[in-house]
Parts: sequence; structure tokens; C-alpha cells
Amino acid sequence: MIYAIDFDDTLNFSSLGDKFNPNYKLISFLRDKNFFILTARDGTDSNKNYINDFLELNLLFPNKVIFTNKASKGPFLKEEAADHLVDDNAEQRGSAEEYGVKATHPKDLEDLIFSKAEVEVSKKEARKKYFCSLLKETKDSKTKARLCRAFKYAEERKKKSKKKTEKMKKESRKKRISFFRSNLDYGKEKFKKIEDKAEDHNDLTKSKKISNLLSFLPSEILQEKEEFNEEEGEEGIFVKNVPMTSLSMVKEQADRVLRDIRRGELSMTAGLPVLFYNAREQQLIVDDGNHRIFQRWLSGEDYFDAYIYSGSYHNYLRHVYDGEEKFNWNMKRPL
Repeated sequence: MIYAIDFDDTLNFSSLGDKFNPNYKLISFLRDKNFFILTARDGTDSNKNYINDFLELNLLFPNKVIFTNKASKGPFLKEEAADHLVDDNAEQRGSAEEYGVKATHPKDLEDLIFSKAEVEVSKKEARKKYFCSLLKETKDSKTKARLCRAFKYAEERKKKSKKKTEKMKKESRKKRISFFRSNLDYGKEKFKKIEDKAEDHNDLTKSKKISNLLSFLPSEILQEKEEFNEEEGEEGIFVKNVPMTSLSMVKEQADRVLRDIRRGELSMTAGLPVLFYNAREQQLIVDDGNHRIFQRWLSGEDYFDAYIYSGSYHNYLRHVYDGEEKFNWNMKRPL
């Protein structure tokens, strides 16, 4: 059987340069095989010298080295009467199969190279095994010294690569954390850009039909004219008799508050609850006073007084998304 072996990312994993990263398993497999090198590289002197140095270093003796100059390998395989192509490139494998030549990815050839027991051996042990076999076959002292340097370089490169990968992961995590910390207002700025494209921002709310549950809200709230600034003493607009059914809350959040109350963890805060009206989503959200509201609800009350402010975005309050289960204020109150 005649094997055609691709060079880049098949026999050698490194790109053009002074150093090599040999595929030790494939090299061991080719020791007693009839094969030739079939590469898509151009036949320049630098490419020829690079591949010849690789073959000399690894004591490989192919029948010939063929450069296709980026052309499809099918015709060359037919001309050389090859039986099997080993190539990482899917298009080249497809070209081989068009000419009736079996084609295999180098990773899929592993079962042919080693037995099941040998496959389980780590890559490091496989490299050592291959290196020892080279030293036994080599009699020239200079070649042995060169092999030792190459093996040492390969081991050092693996260690550096591992350290580099770990360092990149740490740096990537730091960058992500830094990004979120320095861009807390990113969502707000993004929404402002969308708003600027509208001819009249008030149309954003006027164009929507306000739900009957929210029709009690003052026009200042619906048109986002009332903002909340706790440092300047602002609390929003005072609204009497806010219906609890107008509140939007995820069921999971409501269940947590009810569990607290059942355990006797009642609200110790004085004053009225504070609500935020998300004009874009048309949802009334509790900013402060979850426990106070639920304590009134459990006592049979359906309305409460509160301060309300509005906006189209909030830094930490989230609305109820589509598909999430809302808390049903009309449900039977637990005892």
C-alpha cells in the first residue's frame, strides 16, 4: 500500500519557521511504510529546505516530496498510484475520494498507528517512546545531540504553551470583570442612542395603549417626567390607593418574601414603599418595600399608598421578561 502524507498540520503541526512540532504518532506509523509527501505548498527553495530539514531530523525517508502549488491533490494521487491519503484538509480529502483514493484525517488514523493500550498512553510518554527509538537507530553523535536538543525544545514548548494558556484565561477573566465594572451605565447609554433616533420621544409612550391596570398613574409618570434622586431628597410622586394587581413581580421573588414573613422576618422600615414605572416595558416594579406590601396583602388589603418615579431603564431593577412566571396577586392568600 502506498500512503500519501500531507505535511502542514498533518506530519508537522507548526507553520513555516525554524522550529518543528512533529506528529510523533504518525512518524512512528510511517517507519516501515511505503509513502511519499504530498503538500499543497509552493515548490520554493525555502519550502524544500524546510521540509528536507524536518525529514532529516526525524529520520524519515519518503519515496519523494511533491509540491502541488495549492492545486487539488486528486490528480497527483492518481498519477502516483497512491492508495491512501492522510490529510487534515477536508477539500483535499474530497478531491482524493473523487479519484477513488481513500482519505483519512490524521486524528482518525490513530487506531491504525497504535493498539488500544498504546492509545491510552499520554502524549508525553508517546514522545519519549518515539525519542528513544530514534536514539537507538542513530549512530552518529552529532545527530544524537541534535535529537536531544529537539526533544528538550519540544518539552519546553509544551510547558510554555500551557502557562501561556492559563495566563490568557486569567487575563480574559480580568478584562471581563473590568468591562462590567467600568460600564455600569452601558445599557442606559445604549438605550439613549435608540431614543435619539425617535423624532418625538413622547410618542414612545403615547403610541402604546396603557394597560387598564396602570391607568391610575399620573401623566408625569407615564411620560417619564418624574425621576428619582435620593441624594437630593426626591422620592417621586405620591400616589394613593395603588392596586397590588398593578405590580409586576417574578413569582420566585414573591415566594422568597413570603418565606421571610412566615419565618417572622417582618419589615422594620417605616415610611411608604417606593415604586419604579418602566415606561418602555409598561411595568410597575417595587424598588423598596417588598415586605411592607406583602404584609398588607396577607392581612387582606388590596391597595396601598406609595411614592412612584419613572424611566425607560434602571441600573439594578429588572422587569419581568416574556416567558417568566409572574406572581398572581388574585390568588388565594396563604394563611
